[in-house]
Amino acid sequence: MDGILNGLQALWDWFIGMGATLVMPVMVLALGTIFGVKVSKSLASGIKIAVGFTALYAMQGAVFDVLEGVVEALQSQLHLSLDVVDIGWVTFGAIGWGIPYATLLVIGFFLLNWVLIRFNVVKTLNVDFNNYWIITLYVFAIEVTTGSFALGLVAGVIFWFSCTKMSDWIAPWIGPYYQMPTSGLTISHFYSIMWAPLGFIMDKIWDRVPVINKIKWDPNTIKRKFGFFGENLFVGFVVGLLIGIMAYVRFPLRLEAIGAALTLGFTTSFFLHLVPRAVELIIGGLGPLSEAIRKFVTKKMPGKEFYVGLDVAVCVGASENGAVGVLAAPIALIMAFILPFNRVIPMGNLTTFIYSLTFLICTNKGNIFRGLLNGMLLYMPLALYISGAMAPINTLMMEHLGGSFPVPEGLALVTTISLGGVPMMFAFMLICQFIAGVGSSSDLIFAIVVLAIFYGSWYLMRNRSKEFYKEIVEANESGEREVV
Repeated sequence: MDGILNGLQALWDWFIGMGATLVMPVMVLALGTIFGVKVSKSLASGIKIAVGFTALYAMQGAVFDVLEGVVEALQSQLHLSLDVVDIGWVTFGAIGWGIPYATLLVIGFFLLNWVLIRFNVVKTLNVDFNNYWIITLYVFAIEVTTGSFALGLVAGVIFWFSCTKMSDWIAPWIGPYYQMPTSGLTISHFYSIMWAPLGFIMDKIWDRVPVINKIKWDPNTIKRKFGFFGENLFVGFVVGLLIGIMAYVRFPLRLEAIGAALTLGFTTSFFLHLVPRAVELIIGGLGPLSEAIRKFVTKKMPGKEFYVGLDVAVCVGASENGAVGVLAAPIALIMAFILPFNRVIPMGNLTTFIYSLTFLICTNKGNIFRGLLNGMLLYMPLALYISGAMAPINTLMMEHLGGSFPVPEGLALVTTISLGGVPMMFAFMLICQFIAGVGSSSDLIFAIVVLAIFYGSWYLMRNRSKEFYKEIVEANESGEREVV
């Protein structure tokens, strides 16, 4: 019996370890069967999604493999000496799914989700299963540090519920903003959507700041003003070339350095030009499932407004996200060096900025300049500091899992800035630690301030989502904007 259970666990670990490329198509096939989609149509959708994610990750890997060399060059030039290494979200995602009760937690959340929809408490059904690891890992972190699974579960449920309500809140304008071909979709990606209220607040602040309020670096404006020189192909080339020059080119000039800078330019151009094509496949594959779920719910619960919550990957085809994602990597490295008391070298998560900063960009109407400012002032400092604070807890969690996830050889402390990208969940953890008698009063104050900022900004911007929807629809109808 133990052999069978171990075999099933190994199969599950392999399945989850494959990431969205396998998880999403299988989930689409399973949910499609449940909600009445023909097997042939579900299979076709699953293949489209798998190909879309494969293409997205392949392109992402190509550009960031080259970019990693840039970061190493900058690291060498800046003489960075930081003692916590970011080894990427993939390892920690595996830890999150490797926790013994992780699968049961996710099933429980899905059932709770359905019940809350049934009783009109929420409108979003979150099918972004691949990213539940962030909650399971924090639940485990709370259990390990406080000795209480119950505290971790309560914190996880509150965070999950807040993000689900956030998905409801942003849903009206997501489709029109990204001009999605299928209605009834929203984003339920935990560590990107929670930044939306702060993004709206920052947009209002920038509108009142002289000089900054005149700067408009959005793809549509650039393309209209500069023609081909404003298209993704050229913009991507220039962005990559400038970063490459900053990293490699020195006097006297060397042909190898010039070649490396040009290579980064061409690779970035390729990335920004082709990512939207991969996203089209993913969205197209999700269409039949979304329509089937909506029909099912309409039949069972007539008149109910309903959304399907997806990974933020379906949004990254917008040019502004790709541009900011590429520019943010070297900026994050420089910030890691200049931020006082930072301990984290952000090496393993260079690819996540394209996802994590999405709602600090789109809430600023796709303005690349404002998106970068928001990332530098809000996301990057918090993500670096919090992920650094999590490093000792990460080691503790790895030890509790019995060596299944050993710290890589030669590294004393490891982390991922994805853990720092969810300040709300970190704040809940600090509160749980204080309740359990293992936290300090200063940590409690920090947690309360963080929650007050995030929930307070959401309250202040509670009507902004509806206003933004009207603005986007009007701009689309007038031809003022298009997704580039």
